[in-house]
Amino acid sequence: MRALHSFLSLLVVLSPVALKANDLPIPENKPICTRPFPLEPTTYTFSSTHGDISVLDSGGPGKAVLFIHGNSCCKEVFTRQFESELTKKYRLITFDLPGHGQSAKAINPEKTYHYDGYSALLIELIQELRLENPYIVGWSLGGHVALNALAKGQAFAGILLTGAPPIELNYDGFKKGWLPMPGVMQLWSKERFSLEDAELFLNGVNCRFDLKKDSFILEAVLKADARGRTLLLRSLVNNPFANQKTLVETDTTPLCIVQGTEDRVNLDYLKNEVKYKNLFNGKIYEIQGAGHTVFWEEPKVFNTILEDFLGTLSK
Repeated sequence: MRALHSFLSLLVVLSPVALKANDLPIPENKPICTRPFPLEPTTYTFSSTHGDISVLDSGGPGKAVLFIHGNSCCKEVFTRQFESELTKKYRLITFDLPGHGQSAKAINPEKTYHYDGYSALLIELIQELRLENPYIVGWSLGGHVALNALAKGQAFAGILLTGAPPIELNYDGFKKGWLPMPGVMQLWSKERFSLEDAELFLNGVNCRFDLKKDSFILEAVLKADARGRTLLLRSLVNNPFANQKTLVETDTTPLCIVQGTEDRVNLDYLKNEVKYKNLFNGKIYEIQGAGHTVFWEEPKVFNTILEDFLGTLSK
């Protein structure tokens, strides 16, 4: 039991504690994640077998780059990529996972709220939009979802991971891939998720949002379907998923990893324990001083690396 409790505590970065709708400090019907874009992309709804999914699409003739957000967050975390020059060369697409942002809660939570469910939704979206081997940018939970889809046979032209160490999804894997997160661990035992808890969750995993100016992210954390967190944790204990360490050591899909040095990801593990099959330029891109949200904190640096990765693969 002590080992199980330690395991669950380590996974808080992916799944904060359960939250009842009546405990929310914001109105249940208040729109969230509606941060305006200077150049408005198209927003539309994809009616998937998991529920209605809100999609943000820059359009354009370029090859698709599909962004996947982290647990309890929303697609608007990639605002600074949609505002960039990347939209002139590529078709940027992002979406809210079921139970997140503006997407509906899962029709069948047991079917959807785990890695297999999220990756099945991702594959369904790719097929619906007729995207041929898109590029993927996966942050935190989104990175693990992308790798799980790869393990299920979905082809990608390239994958960029940030805040998502490729690990074996079990106790030992998380212990190797993540550093301790003091303060966040106590959230696991809380029955109510207050505004202060949401702030602790974001700050504790070193998400570097300005929580006053960028209040949309607090609202997203507070309103994400609590079952998405609790069922994800349950599945990690009870279900075997693809060994993502072995996957990136054997699969030839081009892989780029961009990490903030202040993230709670174990950089030593990333650099020394994983023997990558096809790592871009043979190195981990470290962004000094950045935390868990390097794409938000250092968008110019992040976007430059991403554009270099995409451009190299396009040649």
